[in-house]
Amino acid sequence: MDFVFDAYCGLYCGGCGLFQATQQGRTEELAEKMGRPLEDVTCTGCKTDIVAGWCRQCSIRACAREKGLDYCLDCGEFPCQDWINFHDAPDWPYHKQAETNMRAIKAEGLAAWIEQQDAYWRCPSCNEQVAWLDRTCEKCGGAVNAYLDAD
Repeated sequence: MDFVFDAYCGLYCGGCGLFQATQQGRTEELAEKMGRPLEDVTCTGCKTDIVAGWCRQCSIRACAREKGLDYCLDCGEFPCQDWINFHDAPDWPYHKQAETNMRAIKAEGLAAWIEQQDAYWRCPSCNEQVAWLDRTCEKCGGAVNAYLDAD
């Protein structure tokens, strides 16, 4: 299975718990736990054809695909109202990194950015992969992603 780690909006798909579950072959147990169909929790990245249920419905993804863009930042209408709403969504603080991510990809290259993001989305204590909204590492219980509390 091929995984794509960058999203049109600038998110790092590797920080998504559903993406991680797909990588680790845990989608069946996750679907059962969440009471969702398997196809709603299976994802190989925003830029692929195998995406989680809500990502299939994402207006940002649909727009970028329709326009043939790699990133929202490439659009002459950036930032549009959909992207602003996405960026400012209070329940999803990791969205705040999206524009910075797109600019980093443009400046440093995709491979360097993915390497940096992979390191960022790991527990500082045990190096286990962590997800966007994790506060503690499932493996060692260490604190992670303290930036989520910051403004």
